[in-house]
Amino acid sequence: ISLVTGQTGPSGNDQNSTGTDSVDDSRHNLSSASMTTANYNAITDNRMYQSNDKSPLQIFVRAKKKINDIYGEIEEYVLETTTFINALHADAEIVDKAERELFESYVHKV
Repeated sequence: ISLVTGQTGPSGNDQNSTGTDSVDDSRHNLSSASMTTANYNAITDNRMYQSNDKSPLQIFVRAKKKINDIYGEIEEYVLETTTFINALHADAEIVDKAERELFESYVHKV
């Protein structure tokens, strides 16, 4: 019996078809329909259960945090370097005042 047409044998138009042809076709039609439904449900589930990690706002927030962390590290590095330069200037005048002020200006830029 065909689940699509309800026929129990070959159709009157097709002399070569057998009783199983319509059943096999109906299985194919059902599996195609269920695959389409399954694909749709999978897409819908992905949208509903999509983690917030992939939303544009969350991506932006994480990127901004990483950038701020990088600037924090740069600021620490510049402060360390400035402290070193000032100590170097106090011990021996290897670095002149202009270079020392240049390094100090970097702290304010970061």
